[in-house]
Amino acid sequence: MNLLLAVTTSPAMDKEYTGFESQRGVPRVGFKGFGLSSDKLELSAPLVYEGQEYTLKHGSVVIAAITSCTNTSNPSVMQYIYTTIYTTIYIYTTIYSCILAQKAVEAGLSVAPYIKTSLSPGSGVVTYYLEESGVIPYLQKLGFDVVGYGCMTCIGNSGPLPEPVAEVIEKYDLVCSGVLSGNRNFEGRIHPLTRANYLASPLLVIAYAIAGRVDIDFEKEPLGELTLIRRNPAGKDVFLRDIWPLRDAVQDWSLGAYYCVTLCVYQAATPAGKDVFLRDIWPLRDAVQEVERKYVIPAMFKEVYSKIECGSPSWRSLESPESSLYPWDDASTYIQQPPFFKDMTKELPSLKPIENAHVLLNLGDSVTTDHISPAGSIARNSPAARYLAKRGLTPREFNSYGSRRGNDSVMARGTFANIRLVNKFIGKSGPKTIHIPSGQSLDVYDAAERYIKDNIPLIALVGKDYGSGSSRDWAAKGPLLLGIKAVIAESFERIHRSNLVGMGIVPLQYLPGQSAESLGLTGKERFTIDIPPDCRPLQEIQVHVDNGLTFPVILRFDTEVDLTYYKHGGILNYMVRRMLQG
Repeated sequence: MNLLLAVTTSPAMDKEYTGFESQRGVPRVGFKGFGLSSDKLELSAPLVYEGQEYTLKHGSVVIAAITSCTNTSNPSVMQYIYTTIYTTIYIYTTIYSCILAQKAVEAGLSVAPYIKTSLSPGSGVVTYYLEESGVIPYLQKLGFDVVGYGCMTCIGNSGPLPEPVAEVIEKYDLVCSGVLSGNRNFEGRIHPLTRANYLASPLLVIAYAIAGRVDIDFEKEPLGELTLIRRNPAGKDVFLRDIWPLRDAVQDWSLGAYYCVTLCVYQAATPAGKDVFLRDIWPLRDAVQEVERKYVIPAMFKEVYSKIECGSPSWRSLESPESSLYPWDDASTYIQQPPFFKDMTKELPSLKPIENAHVLLNLGDSVTTDHISPAGSIARNSPAARYLAKRGLTPREFNSYGSRRGNDSVMARGTFANIRLVNKFIGKSGPKTIHIPSGQSLDVYDAAERYIKDNIPLIALVGKDYGSGSSRDWAAKGPLLLGIKAVIAESFERIHRSNLVGMGIVPLQYLPGQSAESLGLTGKERFTIDIPPDCRPLQEIQVHVDNGLTFPVILRFDTEVDLTYYKHGGILNYMVRRMLQG
């Protein structure tokens, strides 16, 4: 997880600056590497956006998001954001914030219009106290409008990039960046076209948005060019330290005195042509706490949360069925009757070996749940997009995988559909695999559909930490619907292993020191896995390969409960049978 730390000392800033630099030329594509050749490291590309010319390069910021993960309704965190750049001079009790805002405005700092900026609070209370304190217009000036509440960019709901930006990134294969104040930045999660995503404090989200790139050393490089400061010639570099408010100059001053004195203090501290650094506009906690004391009051929380069950007018206007059973609508592209009980019997099925299975995917280390079941936008050329298009939907109406998780037909097609998935069968990023019998390169779903039609069971070969990241039920449901019966891994993320068991998929682990590579497995073999009827938790069982190789694996049913779920075909079937028994 890449972090942009909310501190201003040079070692911390240099850490991410050198981190991005060191990853650019790593030949390995995927986890901790961008696979750029030496002749491509300094590549830049022209961008024309809204009639203006810009330059994109590796490390350019194209998404900057202040997300709900870090600001649900915490006024200290939120107010820290707004006192960073543009806090209004009309907030009498926050002199530091006013100086910071004034200096930033006079420095002419702004965010390039092609950068997709957003603010998605976790609570309506946040908007309430920001409006009361008068800072919303200044955030809007930087492009950080309130776009909604709850999970947004952090879960992949940033929406599409501007078309000209997307075209340049794809044409020149640029490693562009997203910076967000969220808590997850797994590969391919934030946006398909931002390969370098970093977590930052809300203040640094704004700072990197202004800078327009992540490969900046804030201690040594300016945020932008000086354009508006009085008595200073336009075009001089602006560093953050030059507009850092001087504490002694503002204490005990009224607002009127502030406005008169600010420029004098600023001019004294910033002679013509002097650079302005990040630390020079970093807010002090006293100013934050003063705003919080005045504008964040208990009545706000009571008022907002007293209406929480009312919902919006759109929500209240929805019609709900009165029947006790849900009336499934076959025409719906959002909610369909789940298929998990389709072939279920009242009696327990007998345990059988997995015979002559093909490998659907041969994956490496650190495959996350976002690789397995992305929650973000649906690519226009994906199996899910084709499914929706056949039902009369346009790309504007595709929405996201997360919004359509009630439709198994969409989610199965979205399984392993992350464009940053690296399948060893293919050798490069993309949601593709090889259909072994025909040798064809197909979308993962299309290949799985062929195997299912031919009644061929499937397994996956994976590396270390399979299923890391957010716990996601569809990262287990999806593989089941693709026909995957078992996953052989070097190691599993704890919760994802449990989720696989809960969907009736067998988690198998190589013995310590072994892997697909050490065993000489290419993934193009066929596999038979003996699962004894009386198997025990963590039992060692045998896998037979059609080339004559037999190797042991650990059956990662860790508890008797795991075994019970598996014998029932998963936790869903177990619960239904238990209810039928009374």
